[in-house]
Amino acid sequence: MAAFNFPDPALQQVVENPITGSIYEWKDPPGKWVLMTQSGGGVQADLIWEGPTPPVGGDHKLWYHTEELELYFNYTDINGNSAWIPTAKPITLLDDLDTAVSELRTDLYKVNIATAENENRIGRTIEFSDTAPTIYPDDVFDGVSYPSELNYKFWYDTARLELLILFRDEDGDD
Repeated sequence: MAAFNFPDPALQQVVENPITGSIYEWKDPPGKWVLMTQSGGGVQADLIWEGPTPPVGGDHKLWYHTEELELYFNYTDINGNSAWIPTAKPITLLDDLDTAVSELRTDLYKVNIATAENENRIGRTIEFSDTAPTIYPDDVFDGVSYPSELNYKFWYDTARLELLILFRDEDGDD
């Protein structure tokens, strides 16, 4: 089946669909093409109905809802009951997808922060130098003392080629 693409509304405000013969006009607002005149003849016109309401009678197989911008097809079951079924997921599902992507971005941001913090902790594990690293006082939270995360756990003395360990004894001396 042939396809019809709407032109750029900045270049052309009224257009005829050569497949169905329907005429559309660009309306801004609401920023969409609106059906102005619908053709009544031809094979294609009997196949595709364009309008804000479903067709009554006729052998239309497809209905393009001009307000919802949704394409439906006419389904008839074995008992002869007919219904207009959308050919694609409703546009509201895209909103749900946008929400899920936003939540994933937030989670990814948190993971990146945690990764950076862990890399910093790992990076602060060993100091390579010929002078001893600074030893920072303990951090105190709610009266409880914790070793400062700024302190290196190991110091590799590049002058003496020795690996030394930060050791805290009972009285807090290093």
